[in-house]
Amino acid sequence: RLSLVGSEMCIRDSATAVEEVVAHLRREGRRHIAVGSLWICDDETFRAHTHRALRAGAELVSASLGDDPVLAALAFERYCSAAMGLVSEPTESR
Repeated sequence: RLSLVGSEMCIRDSATAVEEVVAHLRREGRRHIAVGSLWICDDETFRAHTHRALRAGAELVSASLGDDPVLAALAFERYCSAAMGLVSEPTESR
């Protein structure tokens, strides 16, 4: 039987490194740690983050989001929503 217990920790700034988060989870007694990444592209920074997480003891690190059609649609919807703020309301002519 598989039992999955989740723990959410978010790194919002560079002051908290992935190594610190993995170490914290280990101190809590977590045996299996997976890092869900929100990196968009698979670049050198993402690969360094993945390497640090694995070296710190994470068992898995998710892939970068990459060229995901859902992500592209979300970005386009956010653009359209923001752009609507640039469109002036029609004025009534008298």
